[in-house]
Amino acid sequence: MHDIAGGETSLPQAEPMQMDPDLREAVLLFGDGEYETALVKLQTAEKNNPQDANVYYYKGEVYAELDEGEKAVSAYLHSLELNPNFQEVHRKLGIAWFRGKQYRRAADELDKAIAINPEDVQALYYLGMTNYYLKAYYRGVSVFRKARALNPDLTLNYAYWEGVCLFNDGLYHKAEQPLLDIRKGPDEFPLKNSAEEFLAQAREYEKPWQVQVNLWAEYDDNVVLQSETGGLVTEISRQADWRLAGDLDATYRIFREEGQYGIGGSFYQSVHGELTDYNLQGGSFSAYFLADARPWQPEIRYSYAHYLLGGNGYLQQNSVTPSLSLYQWSPARLHVYWTISGDDYLGPVESPERNQDAINNVIGVSYQRAVQQDNGSIRLGVSYENNNAEGTDWDYGGVDGFAQVYLTLPNKIWAVRIQGDYFDSHFQHIDSLFGLKRADTRFTGRAGLIYRKSGKWNITLEYCHTTNNSTLDFYHYQRNITSLFYTYHF
Repeated sequence: MHDIAGGETSLPQAEPMQMDPDLREAVLLFGDGEYETALVKLQTAEKNNPQDANVYYYKGEVYAELDEGEKAVSAYLHSLELNPNFQEVHRKLGIAWFRGKQYRRAADELDKAIAINPEDVQALYYLGMTNYYLKAYYRGVSVFRKARALNPDLTLNYAYWEGVCLFNDGLYHKAEQPLLDIRKGPDEFPLKNSAEEFLAQAREYEKPWQVQVNLWAEYDDNVVLQSETGGLVTEISRQADWRLAGDLDATYRIFREEGQYGIGGSFYQSVHGELTDYNLQGGSFSAYFLADARPWQPEIRYSYAHYLLGGNGYLQQNSVTPSLSLYQWSPARLHVYWTISGDDYLGPVESPERNQDAINNVIGVSYQRAVQQDNGSIRLGVSYENNNAEGTDWDYGGVDGFAQVYLTLPNKIWAVRIQGDYFDSHFQHIDSLFGLKRADTRFTGRAGLIYRKSGKWNITLEYCHTTNNSTLDFYHYQRNITSLFYTYHF
């Protein structure tokens, strides 16, 4: 018998003089496809030699052919209790777990089989497939490459899964080569059409230009972020307004063996119905390098941004963000980052203590995991922010935490996104205007309903509520924003 991986599935034979006659006859019957009769002989052999690991291995093989997976697993486990180094049993138990969709257990057993025999092509194939279903794609790639080198006769099969793993890992430029190898193969290869589809998608995603347009309308019930009672006499407090806004983001990417280089720019504009002094306009430029070194993915990014508020200079910002993503626990991703920014506020300064120009540091970590059979995700994160300002009123430190759930509904067209953020900040000095030390706690909750009929565009209806509690009444506020977004990718 042969497996799709190319390895033999025939049973290892014990020495004839050592093999129980009933066991020997069972092996012959198994080879002839007489599984029920072979099982009867194996039960007799079990009574004669209950400590023989081969008996339970063969029982597992018979049960597997009879499509009785649980009994096969039980027999394999019993065999390994008697002979923990039985390499063939580790492999077959791993395959049984794989077929039962117990992928983590399958990976453990297949790893043990490969540790005993590193050139077991069949174990390598199933380990690669197990890693694919576990979404540990970078592990699957290394396993399929090794299997490919050991068994050139089935190189197209391994090349296909290598390319698919690279594609699903987002390494589209690296997925091209194994998928192109399939194009060169015979037309009768059963996965050839599928490989062509993946290749076409990879080239689409690998286009150098990536452009996104966002347009939205929203109603904001507190544009100025002040309390109804805590504002100064000269402040406009808790005024509501409609606004239209849009932004355009464009990135040019260059793919190389070592990773991805890119430069990008964006433009943002908001227009209020009445509070035109709060119209915001701005643009940004960024450059980055993203290395392809699974399971690690380091990145370095520089950004410059400049904004106008009400037509007057408001803020310019330079920032550098080194970060590191770790895919060791796929399908989860751990992301660690540090953003250092220089913030230069361009408006008039009331007093030296009120100067908001600052060096700001944010160090954070986030965790993302796919759920619902890859139709949703969970994201968690925490960060620490330190703001070292020119004016003592704006020196603060704080901890920010967030949690987000994104789920696609059964019809695949609608999705929901729910997110909560909590930021606790403490200011270092007594406020020069109010004579008290400031401390804020801010909670933001968002709920969105997303319609995505096409992969290129989507529409989102979102509600956002923010409550900021402060030891200074002037900074205590609540805010509610209802938004309708339209997003297009091309």
